[in-house]
Amino acid sequence: MTLYLQELRGWSSLQTAIALVVLGCDAILAPTLTPRLVPRFGHAKVILGGFVLAVVAYGLFLPVGMDWSYAAMFPTLIIAGTAFALAYGPLTIAATDGVAESEQGLASGLLHTFLRRRKLYEVADGRSPRRTHHGRSHRCRHRRHARRRRS
Repeated sequence: MTLYLQELRGWSSLQTAIALVVLGCDAILAPTLTPRLVPRFGHAKVILGGFVLAVVAYGLFLPVGMDWSYAAMFPTLIIAGTAFALAYGPLTIAATDGVAESEQGLASGLLHTFLRRRKLYEVADGRSPRRTHHGRSHRCRHRRHARRRRS
C-alpha cells in the first residue's frame, strides 16, 4: 500500500502516513473487542474472522486504479485495521496462553520477533510481490527460474 501511494500515485511520505493512520484503528479496537470476543467465541474463531476480513479488505483493494480517490480507499483501510485487531490480539493470547506469568514477556517477544523476521526474509528472498511501472504485481522471474533449474 505504501509503495502504491508513494511510487505510483506520487504521494509524499507525510501524505501517505496521514492516509494510512486509519489502519491504526486496531490499537483502539483490539483492547476493546478482543476481551469480549475471545471468551465468547474462542481464539480460533476470532482469528479466523480477522483473516476473513483481511481477505475481504485485500479483495476490495484489488481493482484500485490510479483514479481512485482516498474516500474510495477508506472503507478498505477500515476493514483491514479491524482485521488486524481481530487477528493479532487473539494470536498473541493463544501464543502466550499457558506460559508462566514471569515468561509472558519472553513468549510475546518471540512471537513478534518471528512475525517481523518472517517478513524481512520474504522481502530479502524475493517472495514479496513487487510492482512494475505498469502497476501490475509480479515476482522476480529470474529467481523463480533459478529455483526450478536447481530442482
